Amino acid sequence: MGSGDHLTEPEAGPLHGWHGSAYQLPSDEISLVDIWLTLWRHWKLLTMVFVAGVCAALAVALLVPRAYRYDATVQIGEIPQKRGGGEQDVPIDSPKSVVALLNNSFIPAAVQKYTASHGEGSGPDHHYALDASVAQGSNVVTVSGKGPAGQAGTYKQLLSEATTALIRHENKLVDSAKSGLQAKLEQARLRLDELRNPEIFRATLESHKQTITVAKNKLSSLKDQQDVLKQRLARLKKKRQLLKSQITATRKTIDAADKFQLSAAKGAQSPTRAMSELLMGNTVQQSRNQLTKLEESLYVNVPNERANLQKKLHDNADAQEDQRSRITLLQSQLQKIKLQHRNRIQNQKQTVNALQARIGQLRPTQVLLAPTRSQDPVNSRKLIAVLGAVLSVMLGLFLVFLSELHQAARHRRKAEDAPPGSGDTEADEGRIPAVVGRRHNHG
Repeated sequence: MGSGDHLTEPEAGPLHGWHGSAYQLPSDEISLVDIWLTLWRHWKLLTMVFVAGVCAALAVALLVPRAYRYDATVQIGEIPQKRGGGEQDVPIDSPKSVVALLNNSFIPAAVQKYTASHGEGSGPDHHYALDASVAQGSNVVTVSGKGPAGQAGTYKQLLSEATTALIRHENKLVDSAKSGLQAKLEQARLRLDELRNPEIFRATLESHKQTITVAKNKLSSLKDQQDVLKQRLARLKKKRQLLKSQITATRKTIDAADKFQLSAAKGAQSPTRAMSELLMGNTVQQSRNQLTKLEESLYVNVPNERANLQKKLHDNADAQEDQRSRITLLQSQLQKIKLQHRNRIQNQKQTVNALQARIGQLRPTQVLLAPTRSQDPVNSRKLIAVLGAVLSVMLGLFLVFLSELHQAARHRRKAEDAPPGSGDTEADEGRIPAVVGRRHNHG
């Protein structure tokens, strides 16, 4: 068609209008009235599709066997562990690992064992869909499957075998942890018995008491040495006084001898007198030698010996003080040993009680809910029928509008191919459906 061609006037309709000499739709909007009229024109098609869809849904609902849900719930075993300064119960195995073991090992093994023992003709369907899952943050694993009521025994047996295999596997871990705790408990009890044994503790006390006795004996020996030193110092004082008196007497003897020699020198000489002077001279000389020794003892030997005794007394006093401190320390250690022994017994009791509590808190993996079948089927017939009806209505509407679209496209093609001014074109244009008719100009 050329640029000057236009559509002729169609039959009057709700969406048709005239603007000048050319026909065009007033707008791109779709009227609800036109949609209703279109549906009314095709009510037979809608009814047939709806009835056919509902009948098909009912047939499917009646022919498909009812499927039920089969569930078994297992709680993963727990052991107490120290975390953050305290004890907390944690699963013996992570829930994800348990789910993986069930899905990849225990469930396939249970299905394979069942099919092998019952043969290929054991049932109409040899594929048993079982699956394990766990909720987030939970240690409860659910093994579930879906099947008809006639296979309830099969599904329950499969669930029982899979969960039993899981429990055996997980409880090996619990038993291993329990054995370790029991070994620690036995060692703790032996240690407690050793601490409670009075003979062992008495031997420890006697050893320490013996050390204290040795220290006391040493202190007593030091005191005896101190007494001896004091006695020697007292004798030295008496010796000093004796030396002074001996020096005085010797000096008097020397003075008397000197006076005798002076008087003898003034008298007449005689052999007897000469012999007397000689003897007196020897006596004086001996007295002077003795005086020298006495003075040496008094002014040299006695002071040195006195200083030596005083030093020994001072060292003895220091040694006694050290020994007293050592005895006090040993006695305090003895009391501390007794206190520490009581504390060790108390702490060991607490250790034994804690291990017993941890063993008692061990919770093995166990079945919380035995394999059961749901009360209601999971594939409801009513739901299938309702879904069939809804899908039938949607299919009918789709077919109606697809038919309208096909008619509109066919008439539009005829209108474009027909020569200008043709009556057939005008007649065909008059039959263009109102819902899909649009203005069409070609440049």
